[in-house]
Amino acid sequence: MRLALRGRAVVPRALSLGTWEALRGYLFVLPALVGLGLFVYRPLLSTVRLSFFDWNMVSPTMTPVGWDNYVELIQNPVAHKALVNTAVYALWLAVLVLVLPTVATIGLAYLRGRWRQSLRVALFLPNIISLATASVIWLWIYNPIGGFLATVWDSLGWFPVNWLSNPKTALGAVAVIVAWKAFGYNFLLLTAGLSGIPHEVVEAARVDGADGIALWRYILLPLLGPTMVFVLSATLLMSAEYVFTPVHMLTEGGPVNATTNIVFEIWRQAFRWFRVGYSSAIALVVFILFLVITTVQMLVSERVVSYEER
Repeated sequence: MRLALRGRAVVPRALSLGTWEALRGYLFVLPALVGLGLFVYRPLLSTVRLSFFDWNMVSPTMTPVGWDNYVELIQNPVAHKALVNTAVYALWLAVLVLVLPTVATIGLAYLRGRWRQSLRVALFLPNIISLATASVIWLWIYNPIGGFLATVWDSLGWFPVNWLSNPKTALGAVAVIVAWKAFGYNFLLLTAGLSGIPHEVVEAARVDGADGIALWRYILLPLLGPTMVFVLSATLLMSAEYVFTPVHMLTEGGPVNATTNIVFEIWRQAFRWFRVGYSSAIALVVFILFLVITTVQMLVSERVVSYEER
């Protein structure tokens, strides 16, 4: 410990100054390391251990099964369907919460006055409600009898669609719910990134003859690249984080496993069918998969995006 003597900090004789400075740095991060170990790495190690057992969370004994849970995961068609649905769902979100907010940011950049501020607030408002509330709102919108979309379809002379009960539309309908909830946050990030581009760069480009589409294509969008990469990274994580609530509340993975995904499958195997070992195997494979995707994405983004000061 450090001793205070006449207003000066004295380092104990047993420690050199360099050693004490290094130790002090570790002491500052110790609370974070303890929390990380208790709530991240300890559960991760428990998941690895449980994946080699057959246990129902009730029995006092766990039956070792070796690699059987992983073999079943490879051979199970429901697991394959969940993985494919997760990938398709991520693509849906990439379009809905990256491309569309970028288009909205470009469009509102040309508006002036109170309309621009009002539209920004309106686009951000869904972000402040919970995902459960958003799911209930869209349950009414999707209602084939008296719902908003059913009313619009009827006014156009079309037959109403049961969006959540049709295997062809259910997954896209769930993705729209999550995109509506997350749209405002990504829009805010992209707007902030656009506002951070120096006006001198834009004015210099206009003096050189760049305007309209050319200005966005060669100047603004490349400078907005770091923000777009961050939004894309958050979208990939969101595809796993935000998918459980609407699926659990509205579809239960149906119809015919059309909306099941890896996160919902982990929960269903563990807490509905009490197959903790098999659920742990799925969770571990998902962890490794996302670790690989995140690593590749970081390597690619470092090559294609420049974060140098502008």
